[in-house]
Amino acid sequence: MRDDLHQIPLGEVDQERDTRDRILDAGERLFAQQDYDGTSLREITEHAGVNLAAVNYHFGSKKELYSAVLGRRFKPINQWRLEQLEAAEKQAGGQPIALRLLLDIFLRPIVTIKTTQGEGGPHPFVCLMNRHSAAPHPDMDEVLEREFVVVRKRFFAAIQQILPGIPAPILGWRMSFVIGGTLHAFASAKPLRTPQGAAVPPADIEAMFQDVLTMFETAMRTPPAQPAS
Repeated sequence: MRDDLHQIPLGEVDQERDTRDRILDAGERLFAQQDYDGTSLREITEHAGVNLAAVNYHFGSKKELYSAVLGRRFKPINQWRLEQLEAAEKQAGGQPIALRLLLDIFLRPIVTIKTTQGEGGPHPFVCLMNRHSAAPHPDMDEVLEREFVVVRKRFFAAIQQILPGIPAPILGWRMSFVIGGTLHAFASAKPLRTPQGAAVPPADIEAMFQDVLTMFETAMRTPPAQPAS
C-alpha cells in the first residue's frame, strides 16, 4: 500500500478565520446536529457571530451554503482520490491496478475522517456524513452529484477494467453496498466497539479497516449468482 494513502487533506481552515469560514463552521455543526430542514439561517448566523446579510453575500441561500459546507471537505478529498488513482494507474503501466488498492483509495478518506476528532468529540463532518447516509435529503442529490460525478465515473471505469467478467449493473450494486457498509461502520458519530462492548482505540481502526478491505475485495470478485430456473 502506498505510504501517502494516509496523507489526505480534509479542507481544514486556517487559524485566522474570516467571516466565510465562520459561517461554514457553524453551518457544518448545525447541519450535522439538526439536519438540513431543521437548521435555519438565523441559527447559523447566531452561532457564527455574523448577520444574515453576510450569509446572503457569501452564499446566497441556505442550499448554496449547504453545498459549500460539503464542497469544503469533499473537494480536497475527491481531488486526492483522483490523484492517487492516476498515480496507481501510471505505476500499473496500462494494466488493471490491484482491486484492494482501488478500494483502499476510495474508502480511506471515510476512515481518516473517523480518526480526525473535533474539539470534545467526533469531527462534525463525520456526523454530517452519517446523517446524510442514513436520511439523505431529496433536494441535496444534485449537490452531491456535482461533487462526485467525476470520481464516480473514473473509479467505476477502473473497477470494470479490473473485473471485466462481472456485469456493470452488478458492479454498481456491489460498490453501493461497499460504500454504504463503510459509512455505516466508520462514519458513525459513536465510537466503534468490540463485540465485548469496549471502544476500539484509533490505533486499532487501521487493522479493522484492512480486515474490511479483505471482505470487500472477496465480495467484489465473487461470480454473480445464477438466476433461479
